[in-house]
Amino acid sequence: MEQASRTPFYQRLSYNLLTLALLCVGLIYGKGIILPLLFAILLANLLLPVVKFLSSKITKPLSILLPLLFSLLVIASCIFFISSQIVNFTDDLPAIGKRIDELSGETQQWIKQHLHMTIQRQNQYFNKGIEELKERLPQMLGSTFSSVAESLAYAFLLPIFTFLILYYRSNIRNFLVDSFRNGREEKVTEV
Repeated sequence: MEQASRTPFYQRLSYNLLTLALLCVGLIYGKGIILPLLFAILLANLLLPVVKFLSSKITKPLSILLPLLFSLLVIASCIFFISSQIVNFTDDLPAIGKRIDELSGETQQWIKQHLHMTIQRQNQYFNKGIEELKERLPQMLGSTFSSVAESLAYAFLLPIFTFLILYYRSNIRNFLVDSFRNGREEKVTEV
């Protein structure tokens, strides 16, 4: 503590800012691993009571795998339900398209009457917007592909991380308690 009081304020401030900047850079570039790890910690906390109950009756790996597989089955069934609803929505697209065409005609007439803009001028604005959308389409497709690949990576890493967190939970707890050996071991164990 005496050393900290001798260090100049600007040096301590620069160390703190440098640490904060490195932490932010680490979070930005490490989000591909950190986000699945955080979701795995959340899922592991949700499954922990069931795992503790089952571990007294069956082996440890099996007591972790059964609730994990059940939770993944529930998540997959939710995704299947949502995707089937989307498929049902796409079946209604022709009727929706017809209704949009009717509404666009009515909207063009309203704009012509109230804003005194010809339909030809409205179509020019619309075509200009379509051209800009076509220019941005490759970028949008690239970001969509990136999002899908990221989701697949999360789906692959989440069960692995959850299993490992549950399997090595006592080692993780001991590591955290040993890391904070400053008289607060009871507080860390409680957390």
